[in-house]
Amino acid sequence: MEAKVQRNDSLSRSSFEKVKNWELHYFTFIAVNYSRTGSSQKRIVFGQRKSLAEGTADKKVATAHVWIEALKASEKEILMKTELAQREIRQVRVEEECEAYKTKRSLSAKRTVEGELQNWRQKRKKNAEAENLQLELHRKSMKGNGNFTPSR
Repeated sequence: MEAKVQRNDSLSRSSFEKVKNWELHYFTFIAVNYSRTGSSQKRIVFGQRKSLAEGTADKKVATAHVWIEALKASEKEILMKTELAQREIRQVRVEEECEAYKTKRSLSAKRTVEGELQNWRQKRKKNAEAENLQLELHRKSMKGNGNFTPSR
């Protein structure tokens, strides 16, 4: 924001310097013409200077009005750009929140699936151990009495 303020300051200085340069050339021209005139013509030149000064004042006022309008337009443009940037920021925040929610949901689903897989493996392991135990009991009973019925 400070860069924009500095830019506006430099613009205002340069435009007023242009006005000052214009005035300098204008009044230099009047002074040169005034010094060339005789004493009888000095009254006429003074009246001309007065009207020229009024014209200069009018031109200064007009220049100031134009400058004010330019500043207002510049301010409006800056406000529009600021509003656009704020909209983009809000949109990016919403997108980031959406992505964070999706990531959180997918991690939760991943944990759930991993938990179910681990439970399935544990049950499978227990079932395998139980089957092995039953097979061992079945083998022992066959060795002892030759029957296929398990004995306890």
